[in-house]
Amino acid sequence: MGFLGYALHCLLRQRPSMRLCVLGLSGLPMIVGPLVVLHFFGPLRSKLAHFALSFFGVVAGFRWLELMLGTGPKGFDKSVKNFVIYFASPAEVLFDESGQLQASKDGLVSELLLRIAKHMLIGTIALSLGKATDFAPFLDGQDPLTMPLLGFPVALPAVYLLTVYVYCTLATAMLMHRLLPAFLGIASVDSMQTPLLLSTSLRDFWGRRWNLVVHRLMKRTFFVPLV
Repeated sequence: MGFLGYALHCLLRQRPSMRLCVLGLSGLPMIVGPLVVLHFFGPLRSKLAHFALSFFGVVAGFRWLELMLGTGPKGFDKSVKNFVIYFASPAEVLFDESGQLQASKDGLVSELLLRIAKHMLIGTIALSLGKATDFAPFLDGQDPLTMPLLGFPVALPAVYLLTVYVYCTLATAMLMHRLLPAFLGIASVDSMQTPLLLSTSLRDFWGRRWNLVVHRLMKRTFFVPLV
């Protein structure tokens, strides 16, 4: 699909209006395809497969929009190799100043495997505590939504426990996405920059540390074209 998109992009480069229409129409099956699969087979399959198909469909849709609008990172459409790798990788691969794929640092694979193990361990601990307390420690079975001030501050441990579990689940998946490019010697974006521990403000949390792949895609496909 990435090869087809790049071929159409190059073929119609001198006719921007037609290029937008053709790429838009040809990209619809790619975006709708995962949703059709989920509609017929999703309820009968694991939630992990359901999430993975949805994630790949969304990311691929954003990158197709970048190709249509020409707002991708420098070098993403410099060659068919660059675009196919950029389009097919769930992790966002990086490009150097010359527009070539950026080489990963030494020892990245080992670092990623260690970080995956750490996040899985912390996530397992959070899940164990959550199951033992119904993710509501110190609340004695009360629903925070029915409590004054939503249970603050007594509900904070429950909120943070669930947050840690969700974070570890997402961070583990995104670190796994970086493994294949790392095996190939290609650098990629570190999506989670220790948001729960190092964030100094809500802006720092959402803009610089939490799920940077989606943040960067949203910025390039919506904010930049509109501005």
